[in-house]
Amino acid sequence: MGRHPSTDALRARVLAEALRLFAQRGYAATSTREIAGALGLTRAALYYHFPAKDDILAALLAPAIASLQGILADAAALPAPERRTPERRAELLRAYLDLVLGNLDLMWVFIQDPSAQARPPVQAAIPLHTTLGQLLTGTEHPDTAQRTRVRSAIGALHAAVGFPDPADDPTVEPQAAHLAASDAQGIAATTERRTKDKATHG
Repeated sequence: MGRHPSTDALRARVLAEALRLFAQRGYAATSTREIAGALGLTRAALYYHFPAKDDILAALLAPAIASLQGILADAAALPAPERRTPERRAELLRAYLDLVLGNLDLMWVFIQDPSAQARPPVQAAIPLHTTLGQLLTGTEHPDTAQRTRVRSAIGALHAAVGFPDPADDPTVEPQAAHLAASDAQGIAATTERRTKDKATHG
């Protein structure tokens, strides 16, 4: 039996307000009392739905984690030679970029308060990011240089969309971020060249 619609609506309100406060003030600095107060709830009412603040964080993360699991499953399902090509790695990076773009408010929680990364719900997702990094290196046994390039690519992507300039064109920014991150991996030029070759000889 599913939850009552009013229960789902209240949970959605709690999560939306918690995300706003976490991103604005930081995870550690925001108390459950403040979340409840902002919604006109008693702490007992809040605890009925979320017994601990980490439960709120886990619920906020759940959709993004599910999306990332799907992205990784699709990539891992490809034959090894195919998923290691520059084109496939660029596609994987683009899928991850789209996931980040769809969760910018959640990303700000960790920008505002890096200590949130130490919380159990976030720690539980680390293996997924490890798998993402592994797939992006394009090899089963990456060396330090390859792992560093992937971290640089992901870092460049986060910085590009997480700290936009007010003058940026939002229709250009995602593609520019993707190209910059791909270039950090050393795959953008190869992908562009192969695309041009297909256009010339196709």
